Amino acid sequence: MKRELGGSQPLFTIRPVIDTTLITKFQDVYTPEEQLTINEAICPFRGRIYFHVCIKGKPHKYRIKMFGLCEAKSGYVYNLDIYTGPHPTNTEHDTAFSVVDRLCDKIKGKGCCVYVDR
Repeated sequence: MKRELGGSQPLFTIRPVIDTTLITKFQDVYTPEEQLTINEAICPFRGRIYFHVCIKGKPHKYRIKMFGLCEAKSGYVYNLDIYTGPHPTNTEHDTAFSVVDRLCDKIKGKGCCVYVDR
């Protein structure tokens, strides 16, 4: 049975917790220094979701991919974005530029330097 409330948003049940509780607290508690970096984090996961990433040859081959805006010096996570697979209606949603743009939304115009690999 398809969930009517979520539609095409796979994280609709936990998105309010991630946005209002977790990320807001990350940003209220700590002010990052000038140098920030965008890191990719991959967490092992054995549940049933369709947006998991499969990496063969690893002990835990099913994983969830996340991107984090972190302070370069301390590693403190300032912002977080969970990869939920290709976006069905917006092909520009998952480009590298759009991920960086979403993560850096709160620090635009504050004189921060953001470093990204690849």
